[in-house]
Amino acid sequence: YNADRYVRDKANEDAIRLFYTSTAWKKKRAEIVRRDNDECQICKALYKFVSSDDIHHIVPMTKDFSKRLDNDNLISLCKYHHQQVHLHNINNEKQLIKYVKQLINSDKFYKKLLRIEK
Repeated sequence: YNADRYVRDKANEDAIRLFYTSTAWKKKRAEIVRRDNDECQICKALYKFVSSDDIHHIVPMTKDFSKRLDNDNLISLCKYHHQQVHLHNINNEKQLIKYVKQLINSDKFYKKLLRIEK
């Protein structure tokens, strides 16, 4: 870990922190909440309708700052799923889709096991 990388990472952190206070982010956040009907999109895939708490960047801004306002890179999530996505280091669309499919399959398995069919 060298000094140049530290300076670059620190600059990125500052840019990201400032971005979250910007008018552009506040407008985009409201737009995504409306687009997703203020529902966590992972819960929705599991037929559970939970209000969204957070707007998540699928590809983190630390990886690609240019995608910070890209609609295709933003998703509404509840606090729980937002934490899980970060906990599992899910940082691209392919990983997110795989994670959601695993949840759906797990949910179906438990419902079948408990004989709770929808």
